[in-house]
Amino acid sequence: MRATTARLYAVITADVVASSGVPGFTRLRDQKLGRLSTEHLQQKLVLQPYTVTTWDEFQNVLTDMAHAPQVIWDLRRLMFPLALRIGVGIGRILEPLRPPINTLAGGQAFELAREALDRVQAGKGQKFPRFTRFRSVDAKFEQLANLIYGLHDTLLAKVTEKQWATICVQVRTRSQDDTARKLRVKKSTVSRNLQRGFYWQMEETVEVMRGILREFFPVAQKHATLEDRTSSCNQAQFRSS
Repeated sequence: MRATTARLYAVITADVVASSGVPGFTRLRDQKLGRLSTEHLQQKLVLQPYTVTTWDEFQNVLTDMAHAPQVIWDLRRLMFPLALRIGVGIGRILEPLRPPINTLAGGQAFELAREALDRVQAGKGQKFPRFTRFRSVDAKFEQLANLIYGLHDTLLAKVTEKQWATICVQVRTRSQDDTARKLRVKKSTVSRNLQRGFYWQMEETVEVMRGILREFFPVAQKHATLEDRTSSCNQAQFRSS
């Protein structure tokens, strides 16, 4: 019987909304997940390349659960124009954790992430649209996280394509002047798009949620990346089921 880890992990499971209506979906999905895998492995945010579990679903395990807000934010930005529903599960997992996680991994965190995504997909009993949900071993944390992301998702639904384009460049440049030059627009246009696209609120959500995760789960959750634990993981690619 495989052992269960004593430490807690964060697992992210996501799906693409209305994927069947996206022209060239698999090519676009693979291109974007490939980029995310490369960036997140370099930043040591995830344990392995993103794994496609079904046609429009994918998942990963984070190196530190406090990275969850940053990973969610990156997924929203870098997968655009693909819209995502995201479930995050915080709990224990089974060892050994080896790629591909869609066939060789399991445990509480995976089950909770699945439950979270199922609830978002069902949409039943919700008074407003939700695109993100947490399930956790700590009920108080779960309640607080879902309150914050419920408000966050309300803002998310109002962001336009032009505002997303400005946000994506601003995240890279960290300078409104540089963003304006890259987009060939006035600085006032950049400022207006960031404000109306709720950029500052979304950035603050990442910082606040990172602190909340560390407060509720104070034990260090950092782990060696899978590339350090197995030679079978290729950073440049992700594995499909």
